[in-house]
Amino acid sequence: MEKRKVFAWILFISLLVFAIVWYNVRIHQITKHLAIADATIVDCNFGGKDGGTGVYYDFKVRDKKYTGWKKVNSSYFECEDKYIGKTYKVAYDSTDPHISELLMNRKDYNRYGLIYPTDTIRF
Repeated sequence: MEKRKVFAWILFISLLVFAIVWYNVRIHQITKHLAIADATIVDCNFGGKDGGTGVYYDFKVRDKKYTGWKKVNSSYFECEDKYIGKTYKVAYDSTDPHISELLMNRKDYNRYGLIYPTDTIRF
């Protein structure tokens, strides 16, 4: 039984380290080849890849549409009224626009060294 616990902990820690490294590589890629576009939130879902409520957003680069997903702090029922149809900026890797992050708050802007727009509608 003890071996199973040790294996479970090793697996858990490995997955956690992988997630942290993957997240930081993604931020580095966007920062290295930073480009900004307008994105529109098109859908909400519950239980997405990171769990909880998230939004799907679309943006275009050279007339090609890309879709991303971001977790939001909102219930699924609030999400539709609060976010769908709203436009936000998206930071993406200009060499691979599939790598993107929706910029929804000051922390998101700061992550890429961008100035948070003071005229942004706050929800």
